[in-house]
Amino acid sequence: MSIPLDDIPNWVDLPPWVHPDLLEDVSLAVLLAAVIAAALVLRFVRKVAVRVLVVTALLAFAIGLWDQRAQLQSCTDDCQCELFGQVVHIPANKNPLCQGA
Repeated sequence: MSIPLDDIPNWVDLPPWVHPDLLEDVSLAVLLAAVIAAALVLRFVRKVAVRVLVVTALLAFAIGLWDQRAQLQSCTDDCQCELFGQVVHIPANKNPLCQGA
């Protein structure tokens, strides 16, 4: 039996100073860190199984983060921004129509 994603509760609320533009910049930095981590794993880890497992996990994380980042670029028009299921508040200067949402 699968659980719909709408039924999963938010464990934490993001602070109000976190907005979509900040999250786009931070996600880009995290993507760069994931690429650097993958390069370091490929360089220094000797066991092939561990190397493949870690690089695959980093790649899956990076793809998910890139997808979330792409959604953040257009969500201010819809007044519904989320990053991995966490609600992101939209400041009034980005879209004044979102203040009632």
